Amino acid sequence: VLPDPRLLVSTPVVLPLNGGLQTFDLVITNTGLTKNLIIASSSFSGTNAANFSVTTTPAPIAPGTTGILKIAFNPLGGPGDFEALLSLTSNDPADPTRPVTLRGSIHDPQLGTAARLDFGKLPIGSGPQTAALLIRNDGGGQVLHLDGVNLTGPYAGNFTVTSFPATLAPGAAGSIAVSFDRMGADGLFSAQLEILSDDLLKPTVLVPVKAESAGAVASKRAR
Repeated sequence: VLPDPRLLVSTPVVLPLNGGLQTFDLVITNTGLTKNLIIASSSFSGTNAANFSVTTTPAPIAPGTTGILKIAFNPLGGPGDFEALLSLTSNDPADPTRPVTLRGSIHDPQLGTAARLDFGKLPIGSGPQTAALLIRNDGGGQVLHLDGVNLTGPYAGNFTVTSFPATLAPGAAGSIAVSFDRMGADGLFSAQLEILSDDLLKPTVLVPVKAESAGAVASKRAR
């Protein structure tokens, strides 16, 4: 005889921690056939139990449907790795207390960028052009410091970094300004932006840069 109701939940759950106050949704499914699943209580244990709390418990979950248990995380000023055990007590007759492991590592500050910087197709004979790459500090508590922005690649000399922010506050966005000069040639030009920062997990980020000056016969092509 299959248990009814029956609690189904993923474990372990890896949380993308950014160093700030965060809330996460834990999806709970009732795979039973006839009875509602009731989450009676929840508790945390383990080394970092104090960093977690449940803010919302789902209402009774009908058979074949899901509910959301909301979990809050507070780093309490601490960096590094966090792990706790969430115990869910329910009316599942086969498993009345279900353990769920929560773990994550704080990534703060955290550099986020657009995937690429594309000047697009430019008319033949175009003069110098400018464009901007959007960047962000996706961390929640620490200021991001940009140490430098360089250009590398086959046509790095056709591009110039004209400005970039020295710092970004947590959650803030900015842009790296880049100019392009075809220098009298037409064709496809490519390079890479090399962004250096104090993001401990990604101290160097490479972003492709491209521009195309369309001529009848391209005199330069990306290698």
